Amino acid sequence: MIGLLLALAAALTYAVGLTVEQRALRRLPRIGLRRFARMVRVLASSPGWVAGFAIALVGLGLQIIALAYAPLSVAQPVFFTAQALLLLLFGRFLGDTPTRGQWAAIACMVASLAAISASVGGDGDIGRLAATPLVVAVTIGSALLGLAAAAAAHVATRFSAAVGVIYGAAAGLLYGVAGMQAKGMSGLLAQYHLRGVVPAVLTSPYPYLLAATCVLGLGLFQTAMQRSRASVVAPVSNCVGNVYLVIVGSVVFGERLPADPWPLALRVLGFVLAVGVLFLMPKGEQQAAERRRETVTDRAA
Repeated sequence: MIGLLLALAAALTYAVGLTVEQRALRRLPRIGLRRFARMVRVLASSPGWVAGFAIALVGLGLQIIALAYAPLSVAQPVFFTAQALLLLLFGRFLGDTPTRGQWAAIACMVASLAAISASVGGDGDIGRLAATPLVVAVTIGSALLGLAAAAAAHVATRFSAAVGVIYGAAAGLLYGVAGMQAKGMSGLLAQYHLRGVVPAVLTSPYPYLLAATCVLGLGLFQTAMQRSRASVVAPVSNCVGNVYLVIVGSVVFGERLPADPWPLALRVLGFVLAVGVLFLMPKGEQQAAERRRETVTDRAA
């Protein structure tokens, strides 16, 4: 129960922090990962963005603690519920009301994570550790894939309906890799407890890989949120990140794949629904663009 409550607190805290960040981003100059130093200066000069980042960072800390008390199959779906809250917060405070297509995509995401979670093992998976070379290899490979997707998003900027999805997927992949490091640290916490966990963490690759992937993911995510609708970028990013963490994390940390037909079918269904999200989000973006054009036309009339 404590793991579930911590996961819920992490999700809510992260959602609030992200909303504060997005509100501040709308008043900042254009940023991009290619001019990373300038981006850091612009973001650091905004008290609103710094406050939102600090709140989101608290959410990340709660996530690491939650993973020490709950398996991925319990914690990650709870983190994912933050997306519904994000949509409500964006609609209330940012005027970014989701379309029917985007709500359908969110429903697909929830169903996807529910199916994948139902196919993953139970509490016996808490606190598992992984081989360090495997973690490093998977981290580097996944990070390179995320950066390649970001480069594709930069090329596809002219296609407004797709760029937010590509950017969101790229950021989500890097955040998923960062989540895998959090899972590793939670395993150390479960093994060494509070008294011995600090030396164990500092002598492991997890905090350093976490910092690197979080910085890259943060840069991509902030760029994406400024160049596309938050209600597209945030759900896609979290969908990709959560699916990556549940599936790849399960393999890296030795959580056995389902052998029975029904869990295996649920795993496949989860992937199919996750892919469906990537088709529904651009459709929702097109609906939003049409709605904005109608609003402008009505005002002109």
